[in-house]
Amino acid sequence: MGHGTTGRFALLFAALILFAGGQSHGQLTNSRDDGTAKRGYGDPLPAGQNGAPQGGGMTILEAAASGGVAEARGAFLVGESVNSRNRRGKPAILIAAQSGNIAVVRFLLENKANPDLFDKSTGKTALITAAEQGDSNMLHMLLDHKADPDHPDRQGETALIKAARIGDQDSVTLLLGSALNVNATDYAGHTALWHAQDTRHDRIAKLIQTAGGA
Repeated sequence: MGHGTTGRFALLFAALILFAGGQSHGQLTNSRDDGTAKRGYGDPLPAGQNGAPQGGGMTILEAAASGGVAEARGAFLVGESVNSRNRRGKPAILIAAQSGNIAVVRFLLENKANPDLFDKSTGKTALITAAEQGDSNMLHMLLDHKADPDHPDRQGETALIKAARIGDQDSVTLLLGSALNVNATDYAGHTALWHAQDTRHDRIAKLIQTAGGA
């Protein structure tokens, strides 16, 4: 066998080895856990390991504002904190609540986000935002994750005061069912009952009075 033939066989053999190795690597990559099945969305990977499986490159703050769980999970898996804040001091969980993004709020809470993080400029929490937007589903979920119903914003207003002012019966009922101070006052000295009466939400006022409001 000539040197030319021997050389061609050697090249062919090397190509076959590379092809087989590439297939093996591809099979291992495709079978790798994407960070959800075994970890239940927990145990974030260090940045640079496994990338963002379905995230599309969004940050966790962007996902909170306009993304979904896949984007939030992708950012989380590469090491972003569920308690991230933007440059103005607004936390991701509050951004998601303001956007009505209940799926991302749930994702953040299930991954141990602090439900009581507040906007550094307004003092508002996700719970306060849910109450003033009349989003009883969001509010219910936050209460289930131990959000503080007595936290006041910069005006001294609690979630109950916000809900009473807009007359949202579902939210008021949920809040009254939690361990809160029904007679907490804002910085003007007004209670939730006062706000309900001032805005002529008589049914809400009765609910608050029944719960001990004065």
